Amino acid sequence: MNNTMLEEGVVFVNKLPDDLLIISYVKALELELSAEFINLLKCEVNKRSLLCFIH
Repeated sequence: MNNTMLEEGVVFVNKLPDDLLIISYVKALELELSAEFINLLKCEVNKRSLLCFIH
């Protein structure tokens, strides 16, 4: 993933509401999507202290 795509992804993830972020992260794990995408979501989940809401 190049830097431009990563920066655009960060901006997109920053705008997701908390509930959609959690759903997206869990679904990305279930679907075994790319490690970079999962890491992007996980970083935002951690930044918002939402890990406790993931079962």
